Amino acid sequence: MNFTVPTAALKAALAPVARAAATRAANPVLTGAKLEVSGSTLTLTGTDLDLTVRTSTQVTNGQDGVVVVPAQLLAQLVGSFAGAEVSCTTNAAGDQMTLKSGLAQSKLRTMSAEDFPPFSKVEGTTVSLSGSDLTDVLGSVLYAVSSDESRGAIAGVCVDTSQNPPVVVATDSLRMAATEMPAWSSDTSEAEPVIVPRRLVAEIARLATAAPATITISENLIEFESDGVSVSCRRISGSYPQWRPLFDGERSHVIKLASADVVDVLKRVDPLAKGTNYVELTIKGSSAQVTATGAAGSISDQIAVTAEEEPFTIRVNPRYLADAVANLGSAIVEIHHTGDATKPLELRREGSTSARSLVMPIRIV
Repeated sequence: MNFTVPTAALKAALAPVARAAATRAANPVLTGAKLEVSGSTLTLTGTDLDLTVRTSTQVTNGQDGVVVVPAQLLAQLVGSFAGAEVSCTTNAAGDQMTLKSGLAQSKLRTMSAEDFPPFSKVEGTTVSLSGSDLTDVLGSVLYAVSSDESRGAIAGVCVDTSQNPPVVVATDSLRMAATEMPAWSSDTSEAEPVIVPRRLVAEIARLATAAPATITISENLIEFESDGVSVSCRRISGSYPQWRPLFDGERSHVIKLASADVVDVLKRVDPLAKGTNYVELTIKGSSAQVTATGAAGSISDQIAVTAEEEPFTIRVNPRYLADAVANLGSAIVEIHHTGDATKPLELRREGSTSARSLVMPIRIV
């Protein structure tokens, strides 16, 4: 197998494949990247059996063949090459690949391509939408997903298709984010919510471009395809928590704040809140005062609000509140509350319910 490819193109195609490959595995071939040349196309595949990534790029001087080489090592080598192109050649026995770029030359031992898991396209319900829209929606909720994979369904993002438009929801039980999906077309309706693992969501958010995207959903798998990239993963089984009732409660008090001001103030007070993990948010008149008190001292700052309110104080995690505000993607954020410091705050984009989040209060016992 031989081919020549621009270094930048190989680096871009290899990066997500290397992330998908296992770092340690009982079967060493799972630590490899499968490189397959057919005509003028090089296809790269990496998998740890949970997540599979497949990319492709155009090559010259191609001679058909397939080889598996250590993914992480190959990515490091290609990333270090200074030459404009990389030429790759395997020996007659197929057990060694030589890479040349500029004045650099490297030889890598290969692994058996026959031992590499076969790739099969996911068949099922197909949804089509803009890649940029998908990136915006997933990025707006990813921060709220639980990072603990042992927590089952909430270790993923729920795509709730029970209403139109569908809603993407994430929670770690201390905060929640829900954003409506933009317009999409589907060849059928998916009645049950689809729970997508955090790792797949993060990879999609990283790889999606403005190009059209397709998501295929089967009983056990979900696959994302766009612009020559395919990423697939197993769906998370189980039931997602009932999330709609949490947003349906009556919250008659509303204040509006500049998102940038909120984030700046919360970042400023956060160092003194690290010992307690909370700040006091006091809304009084036309201002909101944020106070943090820790073992080393205290700090307070103020944010202008556009609606005068009855005095109200609530304790919240400053990082959770800052994340919620920053990911709404709105210059002005609305905070809706009940006036009860034991109930969660609801944050919305100004004048819209297309993107909302909840931040639970912190109770001091």
